[in-house]
Amino acid sequence: MVREGQDLDGKQIRSSWPRQTTQGFFRANRTERPIEKLKNPNLRYLDGEVVGYILEVASREYMAVASRRGFARGDEMILITPEGKRIPFVVENLRNWERQEVEVAEAGGLWLLPHERSTTVQSLLYFAEFFSDGG
Repeated sequence: MVREGQDLDGKQIRSSWPRQTTQGFFRANRTERPIEKLKNPNLRYLDGEVVGYILEVASREYMAVASRRGFARGDEMILITPEGKRIPFVVENLRNWERQEVEVAEAGGLWLLPHERSTTVQSLLYFAEFFSDGG
């Protein structure tokens, strides 16, 4: 029947099946809803405004940042940790991966910033002005 193109919606096959059939996951996969509850809401990119994320932290030495947007020395930033803590700071020292000082960090690069207390891997980096409305 299916090979001949007469049962495109599957009704004849379902009616001839010895047991009742269900639609399974074809229309909507509701099993994804519990997964959303397991995701950390602090690690969601807020309105796509994330500047970068922390890949590595060497305590009292540096934070390695993977940048998604450009930023520069003197920019006021906020880090949001996976626990939701907001850490404000100003970019005073900016280095490239070879540890050479630079003035501007371009999008898509790896950069070293001085370590900020309480920062952990997976923290997200934003411009402070994004949160100036108290958000």
